[in-house]
Amino acid sequence: MRTPCWALLLLFVSLSGCREVDRVRGGTMYNWYSIEEEIELGEGVMEEALRLGRQQEGIVIDGADLYARLQPIVQRVARASHYPELPWELHTMNASLPNAWCAPGGKIMVYGGLFTQSGEGFVDLSNPDELAAILGHEMAHATCRHVTYAETVRKTVWYSFLPVYLVGVVFVPGLSVVWDLSFQGGFGIWAASYSRSDEAEADRIGAEYAARAGFDPRASLQVWERAHEQYGSDFELFGSHPPNEERVQLLQEAMPELVKIYERVLTGWQPPAYTWQE
Repeated sequence: MRTPCWALLLLFVSLSGCREVDRVRGGTMYNWYSIEEEIELGEGVMEEALRLGRQQEGIVIDGADLYARLQPIVQRVARASHYPELPWELHTMNASLPNAWCAPGGKIMVYGGLFTQSGEGFVDLSNPDELAAILGHEMAHATCRHVTYAETVRKTVWYSFLPVYLVGVVFVPGLSVVWDLSFQGGFGIWAASYSRSDEAEADRIGAEYAARAGFDPRASLQVWERAHEQYGSDFELFGSHPPNEERVQLLQEAMPELVKIYERVLTGWQPPAYTWQE
């Protein structure tokens, strides 16, 4: 089947005006969203998550103990990231969900069920290195701009096949649900559909942020090994991530360089800020 000329023209036009600086990988990336738009998107996501959380009986939002333990780590990891200037914002809920997420623009949610102390989770709340591993992973999704890049690809394909879609909606009831946004109800979990490569990249970049901030990156190995022991290899916490065994292996390959960074930081070395070309 030949691709219509109008579809190719639309694809070219849609991509030609959306080049964004890629701070993490270097060069440029195609993204329909500016950083300012990502921040606005994340604010909307968090606002809805908090609204839904307040509707749940017994839910405590931003409990003093959990928030006070996590906030200083968020601040340190943020300063060590590619986007220290983002309006990073942490929220917590005492929900028994072994989960955490970071919406575009730096809006972070952590649930109490993530921690071993709750009897549900696999992250040791008393271990700052493990906390930095999880927070760094989530924050890396934001700095790598995984959500809006995926949405850019989705929209480009969608507009390219818009006439086909419109015909399908008319003649095939229910087809439109394919294009619904990935935001679920209940506690308002931001369930972004990350690819396996996105998750592997967030593991590596997040561990690098942790190391630059003075946290032992080897804690990330402990976290995913514990997740494997507790839930098995295919437990899906962060979308369609690599199996826990596979992500441990990938992190082990990157660990020697990350440990070098961490050990230099322990000597008082201050990692230079990331640089990129506009």
